[in-house]
Amino acid sequence: MHIVIGGTGRVGSATARALLKRGEPVTVVTRDAAKGADLSAAGARIAVADIRDAGGLREVFRTGTRAFLLNPPADPSADTDAEERANVAAILEALDGSGLRKVVAASTYGARPGERCGDLTVLHGFEERLFSQAAARSYACMTRTIVDDEDETPDDPDRGTTTLRAYIRGIVDAGG
Repeated sequence: MHIVIGGTGRVGSATARALLKRGEPVTVVTRDAAKGADLSAAGARIAVADIRDAGGLREVFRTGTRAFLLNPPADPSADTDAEERANVAAILEALDGSGLRKVVAASTYGARPGERCGDLTVLHGFEERLFSQAAARSYACMTRTIVDDEDETPDDPDRGTTTLRAYIRGIVDAGG
């Protein structure tokens, strides 16, 4: 079972649909079940969960073997840096003891260390902390994904790279 955080958004839903099209079992994590109705009709299991509830998210993770992780964007009227860092912390906490064998995290090109620089620093921290997670031993960093056209990623031998298509092809070819 593949767990997709942010599965009702653009990249997450494309990931879920591609996996479903290949006959793979998928659980889509969303805050609102109604937003996942079309994916449910396509065969996905819908798990309503708050990603800030690490215990609840861990229970969803325990139903799968692989996860596609997206850090959802924060409300721009709030302190987005603090909100997104809290999301990352909860996702990482949920990975501990989850039993997941592999994870892929969507990131951004140009992710770099630092403070209060939006996704660039939040996602860099996410990537770095994933390296210490047991579930992320086969971590792959997706730094750029174009869903309906060509996929493009930079080459980073330290982190590894993949595209959405290559990720899905690899897990299907490996037998799930």
